[in-house]
Amino acid sequence: AAEELGTLLFDTGYCSDHTLTAPGPDRLIATGTTRSIRQAARDHPAPGPPPEGASPREAMDHRLRTPEGAALHTRRGATVEPTIGNLKKIIDRFSLRGLAAVTAEAHLAAAAFNLARLHRATAAPA
Repeated sequence: AAEELGTLLFDTGYCSDHTLTAPGPDRLIATGTTRSIRQAARDHPAPGPPPEGASPREAMDHRLRTPEGAALHTRRGATVEPTIGNLKKIIDRFSLRGLAAVTAEAHLAAAAFNLARLHRATAAPA
């Protein structure tokens, strides 16, 4: 199953020692802003695996500076952020209160967004 997932891409909000060291599929977790990560990869590129004895955060910083890590991190911005922005066009605030109600409302908005995309993708040309 982990082989099918590939590398999971996370933003800096998920960067904690617990997440960096948790078992599971390979992951690339931003350790700073997109700008600082790109600048570090450009100015201080890193070859190969992280050095021995590196802390989890240092190891992730190293991975983000490799050509592969930098390319994957750049790809995250192009795949995840537009979807979140488009979803916010449908629902800019929640009407209900409570975790269960908000979760249901978010799922409904995501379903509506995906159905609209499916409709546009399969609609016959005019």
